[in-house]
Amino acid sequence: MRKCSKPGCSGEGKHKYSESSMYCDKHRRFQTMKNKARRDGKLVPTGEQLEEMLKPCLSADGSLICPRSKKSMQWVAGADGRKGSTVSLQHNLNGTMEFVSHSANVSHKNSKLGDLYWNLKDNEKFCPDCSTVKDKTSFGRCRRNPNGLQCRCRTCSNAMNKANRAKKRLNQTSTK
Repeated sequence: MRKCSKPGCSGEGKHKYSESSMYCDKHRRFQTMKNKARRDGKLVPTGEQLEEMLKPCLSADGSLICPRSKKSMQWVAGADGRKGSTVSLQHNLNGTMEFVSHSANVSHKNSKLGDLYWNLKDNEKFCPDCSTVKDKTSFGRCRRNPNGLQCRCRTCSNAMNKANRAKKRLNQTSTK
């Protein structure tokens, strides 16, 4: 077993970084995050900053927990190749950085709310049509969506359905 090349780390060196360097899963992931930030033109954190950001993610037993989704995280993708629970570096719009799970990072990126996405309460949902945050009771049910709710609020959904019915009626009368 070869030891991680990072000074002070006692982990097993599994990933070859250079001819003489082997990194453990954690330090290999740190290096990947720094390289990606550099490529994307974002702030590149130092090793000390990464270690400091790690502290809020550590549970009492030493496992990693996503501060946003409260789900377990890991340094590398599992044997199934899925990377939803992999540790990801999140650059927030206010200039701060934090570790979250890959799936939480993607949810934040795809949200039109930006950093306000993290401030949604459990009983709130964002309607992309009217660009407002509403109570979940304002949304109809939909079994296909993972959260069990429709994408649009009832008001926007009803307005869209009304416009579609009017358009359909107009097309039917114009073809006669």
